[in-house]
Amino acid sequence: MTLSRKQFLQIFGITAVGVSVFDVALLDIVRVIPDTIIQGRTLLPSVGIYSEPNFNGIAMALHTDSIIPITDIQGNWYQTDGGYVHREDVQPIRPYKQPELISRRQLPVFSEVIGPVAAIRDYADPNATLVTRIGHGGVMTVTDVLPETRTGSWYQVTNHQGQALGWTQALHWQSVTTPNPHHNVSVRIDRTTCELTVFNGNSAVLTTPVNVPEALQTGTYTGCLTSLGGEIHLENGIQYDGVPYVMMVKEMPEIHLMGIHWHNDFGKTYTGTPIEMNTLAAKFIYTNAQDEFLINVT
Repeated sequence: MTLSRKQFLQIFGITAVGVSVFDVALLDIVRVIPDTIIQGRTLLPSVGIYSEPNFNGIAMALHTDSIIPITDIQGNWYQTDGGYVHREDVQPIRPYKQPELISRRQLPVFSEVIGPVAAIRDYADPNATLVTRIGHGGVMTVTDVLPETRTGSWYQVTNHQGQALGWTQALHWQSVTTPNPHHNVSVRIDRTTCELTVFNGNSAVLTTPVNVPEALQTGTYTGCLTSLGGEIHLENGIQYDGVPYVMMVKEMPEIHLMGIHWHNDFGKTYTGTPIEMNTLAAKFIYTNAQDEFLINVT
């Protein structure tokens, strides 16, 4: 099945609104490639594949980080080989293209995970101790390169605090271009529907589901570009590294907009402090907004 551009974006949790000057930028971020099968990464220790788009009649179960094709979307369900998988259990992965190796003269440079997931290890060897794993769309700073070892090329990656976490295989990473915004971007967050809409001036560009902190009340706020990546987020006693595209709410500095690479469960009000969204929507805002931009919460 060949997906339309609309379906392609919807699989990634993005609804394009109308036609705008952002079309090329939006499609470039998602990397729409005609006749390409989108793949997804399972996010839980056990993910069910069901014979119908409901929780009856499980056909099989998959382990964490299994890679499956996504051929269609029906509401909150992705269609895959052998049945359907619930949307929140799978992270869609953009089509992969072999990246160019980062050279030492480019260092340091922000880089994002373009593979399904990237393992960070103590040293540059697949058998070295695992330090952490960063999911698709996560961003770190590459600070050193070991090219063409017997196990491939490797990068040393460092977080936003300047701490070197370890070494990771280069084929999973691609450098991120520093944003150079030229647009009058603002966002509107609807607390009732838990949807975020991006505007260019008065024209809506896209909508995406977000998790909205209960502490964020209706009103007008200022968003501030804070960090392209490498941030740390603690949630339920678990540390997540490589948090990308972080934007602080100036009037409530404990609240940030950010991309999430460890789950795909968006569209609710919750007790946390981040305004959570998929990494592609966060990247789109971060790379197109001015250093400060308007946030309307309704």
